[in-house]
Amino acid sequence: MIANEGFFCPKKITLNDFVKKHDIFRNFSLYIDKDYDEISQKYKNIVVGFVFVSHDWGLSEGVPIDIYNMLLAAEEIRQQVLQKGAKVYVLIGDHFAFNCRHENCTDKESIINKRSEYFQTLTNIVENLGISQHYSFVFSSDIVKTAEYIKIRRELEENSKNNIASENEDKHTQKILSNEKPFDGSNREYFFDQTAIFKYLFDYYFCGGKVGWSKAHQTGQIKKSTYDEPHFDRFYRDMYCMDKEKLSFVYVEPGYAVNDLKGANKEIPYTAPKKDNLSRILLKKNHQDGPILNPKLLSRIEKNVDIVQRCIPENSFLKSSKVDILKQVSNKNSVNWLVYQFKKLRTTPKTQEIILNNNGVTNENKCYSFN
Repeated sequence: MIANEGFFCPKKITLNDFVKKHDIFRNFSLYIDKDYDEISQKYKNIVVGFVFVSHDWGLSEGVPIDIYNMLLAAEEIRQQVLQKGAKVYVLIGDHFAFNCRHENCTDKESIINKRSEYFQTLTNIVENLGISQHYSFVFSSDIVKTAEYIKIRRELEENSKNNIASENEDKHTQKILSNEKPFDGSNREYFFDQTAIFKYLFDYYFCGGKVGWSKAHQTGQIKKSTYDEPHFDRFYRDMYCMDKEKLSFVYVEPGYAVNDLKGANKEIPYTAPKKDNLSRILLKKNHQDGPILNPKLLSRIEKNVDIVQRCIPENSFLKSSKVDILKQVSNKNSVNWLVYQFKKLRTTPKTQEIILNNNGVTNENKCYSFN
């Protein structure tokens, strides 16, 4: 294997086959363009996008542990599907927070601080995994200022006036575009902005694929979902259905609350709004997390750790004692600490109620790629 290429370099497979093969993804390939293999020769990169705000709840409390779902899925695709030299673009949708009308989004400084928290956490993850050379970060607030984006956005809104959702005659889309209740103007702006941003990333950053998430897991449900990523992506596909070269979309699981015994509540994996009845694991210093009672969350984290462990040498998390590791917990998100905790979880079955502090460990031992 070539040094610094990442976890491993198996023989490349098609994106369609990869999604069907790996259970970290929803088994849904209808939104992968039939000519993706050819398109990806030019549009060879992939994008994964995160926001830290929600329309109903405002700013996220912190970076949830579920953010690994999408980030590691993108890395798996880069390693096993994309051609050599492809990059993962990490979009941080900060302008959505600046535009949000929620009461806790009125303080600009709070938004800037939250953006910094997300950027630093995500940067730490890719650096600790030894894959940062394959990643580039971009803020939506920078994109929306460009003349190219403004042109795309203007044309999109104009063309949408004649658009009838082609795949499902999507009435929800029409309500959003028309500002019909329960939607309002902010929903409409979000719809247009998200679509135009990913068109911009396709055209100018050569991102041929996008990693998203879906609450639903069955094909029929995903095709009819409302105001979530598959819904946004259906609108994108409708608006650019005549383009010869198009963006492809794949999906992972949602986020989960630790105290949801049945795993029934499906949360946004990259945003953790404060809700009285649900508790999320946050990658945040001194955040007190409850015991993991949700089997879906436990299973999802263990799958992520399986991916993480491929690049972390044993001695980087076993040479320190438990006390030493806990002393080194900081606001930097080191995957070493996360792996240590779940190695302990596997070897001690009765510790499923372990309280994760998941703020990471600042360890002088770097994570390496195996050569």
